[in-house]
Parts: sequence; structure tokens; C-alpha cells
Amino acid sequence: MIEIYNIRPPDIIIVDLLHVADARGKIRSPGMLVAGTNGHAVDYVCALLAGIHPLAVSTIRAAVDEGMLQPDTVDIDGPFKPLSGFTMPVWFPFRTTIVEHVGRLLYRLWLRRKPVVDKTRCTHCLACDHVCPSNAIHNGDINYPACIKCYCCLEVCPTQAITARL
Repeated sequence: MIEIYNIRPPDIIIVDLLHVADARGKIRSPGMLVAGTNGHAVDYVCALLAGIHPLAVSTIRAAVDEGMLQPDTVDIDGPFKPLSGFTMPVWFPFRTTIVEHVGRLLYRLWLRRKPVVDKTRCTHCLACDHVCPSNAIHNGDINYPACIKCYCCLEVCPTQAITARL
């Protein structure tokens, strides 16, 4: 989430809290919306509503560490009452740490992948050349130092001649 917000911050984030379910399936109806232009601030308020210390959430903590969120600047307009007895999944901080580490490992593995053109399947339609945002593809040849690994070329190739490989 941190990288996504750095690339393209959202114009607005809206979280529907008309009806919510906790880890035990208990449904509550706070009947509210949480909205803002900073997704991290919206997450911060949602954590407070659930009774979680916001800095126990890895993405919020990372946003604060990166200077993308200053908790003392978060404004709450309207009535604010945390949900009483909201149950989080068992071992929430431990589980968050595991998910965070596994996610980082998978992200590193994914970043090692690169688009590869199978010349036997390529029809030289140049769809990949036209869609590449970094102009790293010319006549079906990929300039890897210029490639940003967005994989747009994979999506537009009509013959599926481009695949992501290690």
C-alpha cells in the first residue's frame, strides 16, 4: 500500500461502515462512513474505531515512519465512538508480522521476474511496443534496464508470446 500511495495517491477513500462483522462474526451497524483524501489517515481512524492501536497495523506504522501520515493531524469530523467489544482475529499482532514477512518475501520474488518474449510465438504486432509506459520495448526486444516490470506487455500480447520469468 505504501508504494501504491507513493505512485498515485487516491483522490478520496471511502469506507462503508454501515454494517461490519468482527472475527467472531458478530455484526454491528455503526451506520457511518469514514472518508478522506489520505488512505493512511482513513486506516488510522478505522483502527481506532475497531479498538486497535493504529501503530499495531503494519501499513499505518510504515506510513508514519515514511512521513506519509502524522497522526496528530488526523481530523475526525462528526461523532466518534469506538465499537465496543469488537473482536480481532486471534494473535492479531503476531499474524500481522507473519503476513508482512511473507508478503515481503513474495514481493522480492516477484520483482526478480522479468518479461520474456518467446520469438516463436511473437507475430511482431508491436502491441507491446505501443503499451510500454517506459518505452523499454522496441520491435519486440526488451531493454531490461529501462523495464519497470509493470507487465502491461503481458496483458496486451494477443498471442501470449510474453511471459514473466525468473
